[in-house]
Amino acid sequence: MRLQFGSKKLIGISWRSQNENCPTDVNLEKISPILDADNTAFINLNYLDVADEVERLKTNTGHEIHPPMGIDVYNDIEGLAALISCMDMVITNGNINYVLAGALGKETWVLIPNDWHLFMGQKFDPFFPSVRVFGWSRGQTPDTIVGDLISEFKAKSDTCSSHKTAAFG
Repeated sequence: MRLQFGSKKLIGISWRSQNENCPTDVNLEKISPILDADNTAFINLNYLDVADEVERLKTNTGHEIHPPMGIDVYNDIEGLAALISCMDMVITNGNINYVLAGALGKETWVLIPNDWHLFMGQKFDPFFPSVRVFGWSRGQTPDTIVGDLISEFKAKSDTCSSHKTAAFG
């Protein structure tokens, strides 16, 4: 992975889930401003087929989300965990990626309902200290908090760039 992207920061990203009981899907176009980050490569961690979305995004905005070369992120959980361990940061909705990234201690930002499990509106996951929760309230959608995530991501990127330090990780 490092050979392919050199010194770029690697950010794993996913926005889809199969969980129909608690929909946590995020609109890729709405979170696309984070893809403007300098010296950063975004790696697709989605376990669903999102190739059409990724291609449409690239056509419409020029942003590229790279596929997880050689890893079946749906059937190979060890491969997925190894891939996540290579990331400097993970940005995801409420799916297996946030759990694996949290278990691996990776800096992770998760978009998830406030009433999910034990969160009760807090901004952290009690089981995974490296996870930051961006939550929305009952009756809302993830779109209501995407702006917060984008603003904080840009601030993090700008701060790290101005200090000439590693932006993530």
